[in-house]
Amino acid sequence: MKLQLASLAIILGLLASADARVPPASRTIKTSVQGVVARTPAIPTSTLISDFKKDNVSSSWAKGHPKVWGAEAVKFKGPLIVDVSADEKFVALAIGQDLTIRALDTQAVVSSAKIGIDFIGSADSVSILAAQDGGSGYNVLVGLTNYSTQSVVTHMRLSTEGALQDEQTQYTGSFSGFDGRRGSFSANGQRFIVLTGTSWPRNNQAVIYEVDDPAANLTLVGHTDSIMSAVFSPDGSLVSTAAWDGSGRVWNATTGELLHTFGPSGGQDWITTFSPDGKWVSVASAGKNPAVNIWPVDDFSAEPITIGGFKNWVRTASWTSDSKLFAVGSYGIVQVYSMEEKRVVQHWEMEDHVSFESWDLVWIEAESGLKLAYRTTAGLEVYDFEANLKYRWGPDDFAQYDGGGSGGGTVVINSKGWIGGADADGSIRFYEFPI
Repeated sequence: MKLQLASLAIILGLLASADARVPPASRTIKTSVQGVVARTPAIPTSTLISDFKKDNVSSSWAKGHPKVWGAEAVKFKGPLIVDVSADEKFVALAIGQDLTIRALDTQAVVSSAKIGIDFIGSADSVSILAAQDGGSGYNVLVGLTNYSTQSVVTHMRLSTEGALQDEQTQYTGSFSGFDGRRGSFSANGQRFIVLTGTSWPRNNQAVIYEVDDPAANLTLVGHTDSIMSAVFSPDGSLVSTAAWDGSGRVWNATTGELLHTFGPSGGQDWITTFSPDGKWVSVASAGKNPAVNIWPVDDFSAEPITIGGFKNWVRTASWTSDSKLFAVGSYGIVQVYSMEEKRVVQHWEMEDHVSFESWDLVWIEAESGLKLAYRTTAGLEVYDFEANLKYRWGPDDFAQYDGGGSGGGTVVINSKGWIGGADADGSIRFYEFPI
């Protein structure tokens, strides 16, 4: 089964000069003291309260794991923002106001352009989507910001051969940083949501645009603080938003009518999702008792399913494609909830609930079995549900990244057999992974 690429993907490469190398065969150091061979200190990993389990048996490390940086198949450095087309034919790279398109197979540059019209800023997102409006080729959308008071999204067309057209369309607003690689787009890729606002609080409005037509927009007004997350339902008929005003809201995506308000939650709401089958909508909130609430779309007033037990913000969530499992994460905690069993079926928890956010949850649905990737303690980890094994790639001393996050933009490259993305030190690494 073909894997789906995940999340806001930062994939540098395959593209530029790469620091590709074969990792050392072992982690031993020869000393001159009586010929003793001294092994390096143990690779640091999370101290756990609860681990992933199968048949009530805690998971084990896969052979050769955990691994430290240096064990990657390829490494790239640079501040590029990158996305890959779903057919894995082209890679879009943005840095500053420069956009480059490369062929994935040959890594050759096929086109490039300056982006932004009368705007001074730097790229903070890039998306490449297949055109589905009766045309051929791709749509490329680049978010630009000056990190002050203004953000814009620039759209360009890409031919089936990878040639960028000269015409650019510009939209006012910014993409959410919490909605993953495709969260702010409709399923057909022809509508997208940006966040904006005319006064403080900034980004308290969500604007729906049609690709190629910046005049055909719909503004969702009502939140009284910054919106953190805004997503379409799978059929494109609804939009759900979550904001710092402690409310989640569901809107008619055609008329802009407010259909329902969830809350107040008593804290900041950070992320909202729809299940892929369109039957459920979730809103994650902070406050005194951080939790994720899940409501049936056919009855917003129903009592929600609540996933609690968190000690801090919940800002990452991901559904399996069949909508049967829902993974949510917070600082030091990852939980997997079964919609069929109506209970938490996996609970992974660290002793440390402050330093490192469990982040960037990505389901990997492959013929070899279901896996869940997540970022923690400055590294990338994957749990294999079938084999009950864990994989980890991270620093040999994650203490220096305390409070600095764990990177993100995790993506699987099917044609290469790689998993990777941006690590906590700013480098882009990809690792060979048994998909």
